[in-house]
Amino acid sequence: MASKREINSQYDLIAEDYVNNQRGFFTGKDDWTRSKLKQELKKYKGKKILDIGCGAGDDIKWCEENGIEAYGVEYSEKMLNLAKNNVAYPENVKIGDYESIPFDDNYFDLVMGRFSLHYLKNFELAYKEIGRVLKSGGQLLIVASNPTYDTLKLQETDGDGLISVNLYGGRVVVKFPPHTLTDYFSREFFRQFVLQEIIESESVDAENPLKIPETLYFKAVKL
Repeated sequence: MASKREINSQYDLIAEDYVNNQRGFFTGKDDWTRSKLKQELKKYKGKKILDIGCGAGDDIKWCEENGIEAYGVEYSEKMLNLAKNNVAYPENVKIGDYESIPFDDNYFDLVMGRFSLHYLKNFELAYKEIGRVLKSGGQLLIVASNPTYDTLKLQETDGDGLISVNLYGGRVVVKFPPHTLTDYFSREFFRQFVLQEIIESESVDAENPLKIPETLYFKAVKL
């Protein structure tokens, strides 16, 4: 079984390929996940938001350009360096992950993660950390792999217990642990948050010939 470090450090090997292919793939195409997040983020002008697993910082850069005080954490050092070179305030982007967020208690008005939460094996500590840094009444926005899709992909695992997904026309491969819906909406989740919205959707970038829901979006508010 792959370790947390092996799962998270894969982006050190594919960082530039991932970013270049993602940007190229969505040139002229709608990325509904970003559109949905931006719709919510527009309400946070002048507020503090945190992007966990921020990658190369493209979402942070958009926030900065739209008057939002944006911060980020990223586990991959290579991705972190790409982000620091991309955003206006590189000091706001730090090494870290869901289970270790290097910011003070009650610091953020919103925490978001776009295709990063599902790289965890267990979400309990992650939800505790998110709850710690979020203000009471703060928002959580998550886009992640859909457990329905995970179940389908399980039959394609190669013995390491991880799901392998081809992105951007098969140019990039990423791996992450499979999850169930109760992993995402665990006891700790409901201790920390009230679920406000949930959307299942077919993705536009992964190979998905059966057209089943590949993406899970949910919005919650901190108690």
